[in-house]
Amino acid sequence: MGSEEVEIRPAMSDDLQEILELARSRALDVTPRESAVTDGFLVSDFGIGDYRRLLERAEYFYVVHVQKRLAGFVIAYGKDRVQGDEWLNVRLGDFFDDFIVIKQVCVSLGHAGQGIASLLYNRVIDRNPDINIAAAVVTDPENRPSTCLHRKLGFRPAISMTPPDGLPRTVWVRLPRSTRMLEQQLHLAVDLYKHEDLLNWQKLNNFFYVTVGLAASCGISLGLKNNELQPLILLLTSLLGMVSAVAFSVTLGAGVFYLQWRKEAIAHLERVAEMKGGTVVLFGRKGIGRRRLAILAKSPSNYVLRGIPAFIGAGWLVLAIVQTVSMAS
Repeated sequence: MGSEEVEIRPAMSDDLQEILELARSRALDVTPRESAVTDGFLVSDFGIGDYRRLLERAEYFYVVHVQKRLAGFVIAYGKDRVQGDEWLNVRLGDFFDDFIVIKQVCVSLGHAGQGIASLLYNRVIDRNPDINIAAAVVTDPENRPSTCLHRKLGFRPAISMTPPDGLPRTVWVRLPRSTRMLEQQLHLAVDLYKHEDLLNWQKLNNFFYVTVGLAASCGISLGLKNNELQPLILLLTSLLGMVSAVAFSVTLGAGVFYLQWRKEAIAHLERVAEMKGGTVVLFGRKGIGRRRLAILAKSPSNYVLRGIPAFIGAGWLVLAIVQTVSMAS
């Protein structure tokens, strides 16, 4: 911007007409597609009434004047001021407990590339160093200036959505400066996952002990020659085996559910860490095929944990039926 006189301040009602004219001059429907990709564009078709309501509602509505001429503006507000008809912003609440959303940012074509947008963004960022800041960028057509701006300011692509207007968007998020809480949550999630995994295998080990004991009881009863109680003992043992199999199957099924829940929590925290510049270690690394991703998302060992008690229980059921038929005859 050189030595030009630059002023950034909160917007006032007297600025709204200029803001409207600037926004309409950068609208997608009046910009050739080739120029839109390289110079940027706006898709929100706001009228003067919309800007007036945003002036009352938005916590951060700033304008920048260069040589006393409007060069750009930004509109942003917190989660508590998102309204029900804001389809995409409402869904951000499913991913973040608290956030500031950049509703609109616009720079005149004559002042593009001079740091105006960064100046506006930094005004919002400086006032919210410990809150997630989110901005949706249209991906078709591509908006290269917006993508470059967000990457430069430390934003990371988080989620992709297509609102009812049919224009796909990527939500870029700038996480708080402090990552200590994130690190603590990730460590806690991993510890809980390991605990749940160990507990499941201990349950299966205990089930094997019970099953071996019951099988030994069957073996002893079979060794009793000419004993009238032998069929009854085998029947009771098989029934106990069935009850044991059902009980362990239920507890292992619940354990697998909790284990999968812990795994999804770790995957979510890793995605958040990746947005902050970290590396995905456990889930979804680049270059992994769909089959391996599916295994990472849900390990086949889950089926083993639940399947073994069910399989052995079926064996005890067959034995019980055989003994019942034998006693009846």
